[in-house]
Amino acid sequence: MYQFRKYPSIHYYNHHNDIETRFVNTPYHIQKKIDGSNIGISFIKNKVTIQSRSMETAHVKFSNYIKSCDWFPDLEKYLDYHRDIVIYGEICVPGKSPSRITSYKNYDFKAFDILYRIPDQFMKPQFAENTFKEINIPYIPIEKSGIVNSLSELTTLINDLKTEATQKNIEGYVLKTDLLTRCKIKPDKPQKIPTNKADQTNTLIPDLPDEEVYSTITRIRDEHPGHFSNIKTAMPLIGKAVAEEAKKHQARPPKNLVSYYLTILNS
Repeated sequence: MYQFRKYPSIHYYNHHNDIETRFVNTPYHIQKKIDGSNIGISFIKNKVTIQSRSMETAHVKFSNYIKSCDWFPDLEKYLDYHRDIVIYGEICVPGKSPSRITSYKNYDFKAFDILYRIPDQFMKPQFAENTFKEINIPYIPIEKSGIVNSLSELTTLINDLKTEATQKNIEGYVLKTDLLTRCKIKPDKPQKIPTNKADQTNTLIPDLPDEEVYSTITRIRDEHPGHFSNIKTAMPLIGKAVAEEAKKHQARPPKNLVSYYLTILNS
């Protein structure tokens, strides 16, 4: 019987020192990163299950939307014959996006990856895209593929993607190899400039960007709806998740975390 498989954590390019060597002299693929909530769809316990990033069962509003889509019956049949895979995608809901950089008018879902549970590796991006077309489900297309032959070429590619993401006002891009390696490419954020000597030590580590804080709190809201409305049960979960996210970014969590929580709670 197949079990829940969480989507692997993706590193940020700027903060993972050895990841760049994995993209040199090997095929790469680029997809736009959609500012939504991670959803997995797979066969678990003899039925098709819709999962969140960290929990086996996604929030009911996500599940209800996915099951209402006209492509879901065909996807259900496909997964019944291919029980060893998990299809991952981003779901967007009406209102502000998780990191609050944009807004959505309607529900939407876009698939972006397929993982083989045995062995534990991704389907090649181009094969995954062909599978999405075969099942006829919405997906995030590969925008560019190629090979870089040196670290300097890779740096140029990364900088171009950051500039493009800024110009298009999107969350960023995901850079993939054919196997497990993935990394997020996001625009650089200006860091706080110290105004006096007392501030200089603290500003050596930048603050976690607001959009990352909001995105993390939104994820906690979706994964723990029963705890989120109560500040006493919500804040320990939020504090731990934001601290983990800050560590990934080599940044520090905000001091006024409650105000971020209240913004999401009242939105």
